[in-house]
Amino acid sequence: MVIFIFIRKLLTRRKTRLVVITVSCLAVILLFSSCGIWYFERDQDLSFFDCFWLSVVTMTTVGYGDFTPKTPVGRIFMALVTMVAGIGVMAYLVSLVATHVIEREFKIMNGLIDLKFKGHILIINCPNEEKVHAIIDELRVDNRSYEVPIVLISDDFDQCPDQLMRRKNFFFVKGSPLLNRILERANAEEASQAVILARDPKNGNSDGLTTQVALALESMRRRSGRKVYVVAEAVNRDSIGPLETAGVDDAVCLENLVPPIIVQSILDPGIPEVISQLSSKLKEQRIYVVPLPPGSFPKYGSIRENLLPRDEARIIPMGLIRNGKPLLNPPDSLEISDGDRFVYIAAGRQSLGALFEGADHRS
Repeated sequence: MVIFIFIRKLLTRRKTRLVVITVSCLAVILLFSSCGIWYFERDQDLSFFDCFWLSVVTMTTVGYGDFTPKTPVGRIFMALVTMVAGIGVMAYLVSLVATHVIEREFKIMNGLIDLKFKGHILIINCPNEEKVHAIIDELRVDNRSYEVPIVLISDDFDQCPDQLMRRKNFFFVKGSPLLNRILERANAEEASQAVILARDPKNGNSDGLTTQVALALESMRRRSGRKVYVVAEAVNRDSIGPLETAGVDDAVCLENLVPPIIVQSILDPGIPEVISQLSSKLKEQRIYVVPLPPGSFPKYGSIRENLLPRDEARIIPMGLIRNGKPLLNPPDSLEISDGDRFVYIAAGRQSLGALFEGADHRS
C-alpha cells in the first residue's frame, strides 16, 4: 500500500510522469528490438543477450561493431526500430535528465530550492561576503559543526557568489527572512542555531530589522514547539534588551566590546591579541563553555581540585555561566547550581564526563 501511494505521488508531477513514460517506452522498444534481431538474425546463432547487447549499443550510439545484422530484413528492422525509434526516445530521455539537472543547478544558485535539512545552521543577512566567510571558517574548525549544513538566507543579491557556493555543505535561500515562506524554504524550524547579522553594521536602524527577524523565528518556534538557538549582531547597545525580548539568546554588540578592549590595550599592551586568540577557533587556545555533568560537583573549588592531577589535559578554568550571566574566577566556596555551565581555556573541546570519571566530587 505504501509503495502504491509513493508511486501515485510521483506520477502527479509532470516531469516525473514524463520520465516514467519515456523509460517505459524505451524498455518496450529495447525488448521489441532484441526479440526482432534474435528472430531475423537467427542464422547467426546469436543468443538473446547478444541481441539485447546489440540493441543497447545501437540505441546509445556507441556501436562497437562486435555484432551486426547480416540479413536485409534484419537491417531494415534495426534501422526503423532500434535506430530511429530507439535513438530518438533515448535522446529525449537524456534531454529530460539534462534539463532537470540544469534547472536544479539554476535553482540552487538562485536560492529557489526547498531544503529538507535538520539540525543545520542558519546565517541570516549578508552585509558582506568576508564576514560570512569568516563565520563559516570558525564553524568548520569545531568538530561539532564541521559537517553541519550551513544555509544563508538573504535578499542582498540575485545569485549566490561563486566563492560561497563552493563552500562544503553550504546552501543559499534567496528572499526576505521576514517572510514565512522563505523561512519554510530554508526549513528554519528544524535548524539548530541561527545567526542574524546586521543588514548594515554602520546603520543603527538595522537593529529594527534584526528584531523583526528574531520575532519571525520566535513565532515559528512557538508554532512548531522546536527551539532554535539564536545569536544576533546588534549595532547599538540599547537594542540588546529588545532583541532578548524578541527571543534572541545572545546579542553581540560592538559598542560593548570595542571600548573596553581599547582602554585595556592602553593599560595592558597585548590584550587585543590575547582576546583575538581566545575568541577565535582558528587559534591554538580557545574559550569553551560546556555543561557540567549532572550532580557532579558541590562547589566550584572541587572542579579546580579535580583538574590539578590532570595537567596533561591543559585545562585552565575561568568560571561559570549561570542563567546566562558569567561568573568569572568565582571563589572556591561558590556552590554549583543545576544548569551551570563550566567556562575554561584549552586547546580543544573536552568531554568533562570522561575527564572527571572516577574523580572525587565530594570536595
